[in-house]
Amino acid sequence: MARITYHGHSGFSVRTAQRLLVFDYLGTGLDDPEPLDRAIAFISHAHSDHNHPIVQGWARQGLCHLAEGYDVHGAGYAMRPGDSTVIEGAIVRAFGSTDQGVSFWVESNALKVLHAGDFNLWHWRGEANADWTRKAERAFEAILKTMEGLPVDVAFFPVDPRMGENADEGALRFAERIRPKLIIPMHFWDQPRFAERFAEQKMPEGTRAVALTEPGASIEL
Repeated sequence: MARITYHGHSGFSVRTAQRLLVFDYLGTGLDDPEPLDRAIAFISHAHSDHNHPIVQGWARQGLCHLAEGYDVHGAGYAMRPGDSTVIEGAIVRAFGSTDQGVSFWVESNALKVLHAGDFNLWHWRGEANADWTRKAERAFEAILKTMEGLPVDVAFFPVDPRMGENADEGALRFAERIRPKLIIPMHFWDQPRFAERFAEQKMPEGTRAVALTEPGASIEL
């Protein structure tokens, strides 16, 4: 069994009987890790809405292991797209991003989790010109192709309101191609209706979507 808890913006924790995984945490809703947590934290990239000093502090105090995108320059294992490592028995792989840093795939005690960081289809339809949008689609598809065949139990993926009515286009393409068992939208700023709308859409066979929109909201697997 695993409990997934939302901590705001793109921050999540995944707690199993054996381990605590923490992704892009911004400092609210978690106590400092204890030794029995066997905690591993992840910072996908250096943007301040993903990279909080408290996580670096945990790593420096030895309260968690830390994997981070290569642009963070902090206290963790710096990872680039294509890198893989094993941290306390958990397999960690870094994939690309269409913004800064990386996205992370983690296998811990048979649970497979993908946190996209800022990997998304940043198409800016309605604002950017057609050439920009085509380039954005090519960049997105190139990274998505590297993920094909990847087994994913839980995926956290952006649904950003700044993309307008097509805010969930990247998440829907990801769900169709990767087929995670569960996909949870994130990065919806202060507009949870975008996450809720995504979760109401028809998903590919074998995939379900759940919107966790209030910090502290959780779901058990």
